[in-house]
Amino acid sequence: MEEKEVITSFRRIEVKYLLNEKQRDGLLKILEQHMEYDPYSQAGGHYSVKNIYFDTPTNNVIRESSEGPLYKAKLRLRTYGGEHPLYFLELKKKFKGEVFKRRITLSESEFEAFEWKGILPPNNGEYMHDFVLKEIANWLEQYPGTVPQVVLDYDRIAMFNKPNEDYLRLTIDSNIIARRYNLNILEEGGHPLLQPHQYLLEAKIIRQLPLWFADALNQLSIYRASVSKYGLEYKKYLQAQIQVKEIQKVAKAEFDLDLEKLPLTDD
Repeated sequence: MEEKEVITSFRRIEVKYLLNEKQRDGLLKILEQHMEYDPYSQAGGHYSVKNIYFDTPTNNVIRESSEGPLYKAKLRLRTYGGEHPLYFLELKKKFKGEVFKRRITLSESEFEAFEWKGILPPNNGEYMHDFVLKEIANWLEQYPGTVPQVVLDYDRIAMFNKPNEDYLRLTIDSNIIARRYNLNILEEGGHPLLQPHQYLLEAKIIRQLPLWFADALNQLSIYRASVSKYGLEYKKYLQAQIQVKEIQKVAKAEFDLDLEKLPLTDD
């Protein structure tokens, strides 16, 4: 991925929608009249985004976030794939519906040091870098024992407004997969979070949706959805845990088997 100026701080409102394939294709035709593709998207193509979310072993961060507080914050490592990958450590905060995202750029070695050892990079004398680093350190103090918890991968198409158009940044994510095993962010694998041919659209705005975009959503019957990738993964994780407990209860009642004590292999 080619190098370009990296923005380290964002403040905006994010609105999300779930699309089917027909809605996505119809929307892209309209978007191309008003927007430009992000350089990473290469004129309609997508690029890969890989994340690892940090949480306590008992999922305190996502559990608190799922309760709908006025303020919440998540910490993640993120890399954008390609020939020249970029690495970031990001703190994403949300207060009363407004999103504040802070991030610092990492080298590959700094990325690996935090992922596997929890070692933060040193201050470098740049105001914003050191300010964000302090915010991240404070978050880690708030959630002691934080560990890499979930890997989330997806393909992304990104677009931004043409000159003289109202500010609007859009992303369309597909092939969203997650896993709680093999937490090497650069590896592959996981279970899908969306239905086949379903896509997650996110609109990033300053105040309100441009009129032409609101009309396009109405025309294509696209409606707002309350969804987050990590939140969706956590819901599926809880559902899987309930299923496991039910299987264990049946095994104990019907066959007097304690599945938790059974060996995992036949060695």
